[in-house]
Amino acid sequence: MNPLFVLSRPVFASDTRSQLKSRALCRQVGVMRRARTPRCSAMTAEKARLKLEIENVAGEQRGIFGMEDDQREAFERLIQAVEAINPVTEPTANNAAAAGGKWRLLYTNLEILGRRRVKLAIATERKPGFVKLGDFFQVVDPATRVSKNVVEFRILTGGTGTFTVCAEYEAISKTRVEVRTTGAGLEPKALEELLGENKTLLTQIFNPEGFLDITFVDESMRIGRDNKGHVFVLEKCEQ
Repeated sequence: MNPLFVLSRPVFASDTRSQLKSRALCRQVGVMRRARTPRCSAMTAEKARLKLEIENVAGEQRGIFGMEDDQREAFERLIQAVEAINPVTEPTANNAAAAGGKWRLLYTNLEILGRRRVKLAIATERKPGFVKLGDFFQVVDPATRVSKNVVEFRILTGGTGTFTVCAEYEAISKTRVEVRTTGAGLEPKALEELLGENKTLLTQIFNPEGFLDITFVDESMRIGRDNKGHVFVLEKCEQ
C-alpha cells in the first residue's frame, strides 16, 4: 500500500464495542466537550479508539514481539481511519515544525523475533533474556533538521542503558522526509559488552535510513510510514 494514499475506514466486527469504549474515553478526558467542529470530534474519537486498542492489545510490547495477523489488520484499519482525517496535510512544507519535539512510541509493526531476539538477549513476557526493552523516544529538531532515536533498556541483572541513533533529514515532498543516519551509540559499557558484536544487529533493526512519510500529525499524535513497510504511532511528550 502506498502510504500517501489512505482509504477511508472499513467497517469491522468490533466497531460497535470499540466506539462505545472510545466515547467513554473521550468523556473521561473531556475532549468531546472541547471539540468545536464535527471533524475535530471525529478525529478525537478515532484517536481515542486507536489508543484504547493499543493499550488493550499491544500494551507494553507495542507490537514489537509479534501479533496475530487479524490483530495487525485491525490495527491497520484503525490507523488508516486516523490518517484519513489528518489535520496537517503538508507536515514537511508549510508546517515544518509540526513534527518537532519529543515523541514516545506507542505501536509499530517492526518486529524483533526468533534468532534476532535471542541474539540481542531481549526478554519478553514469555521468553527469557538478559535485557528488557523500555521506552522508545524520538526527538526532532526542525531548526537543525536533526533527529535522535533513543531506545531504553533495563538490564535484568541491574542497571539501565540506552541505544541512540542520530540522523539528519531533509524534506523531499510536502509529506515525506529523506533520513540519513549519522551515528549510533550504546551505553553503558556493560550493555555494550553484553551484546558484543550483536550491536551491529541492533543498529540494523533500528536504523532509520531511507524515507519516512508523515501520514498524520497534530499536537498529541504522529503517524509515520517508512520505505521498509513499517508504521509508527507516537504520542507527544514533554521535553
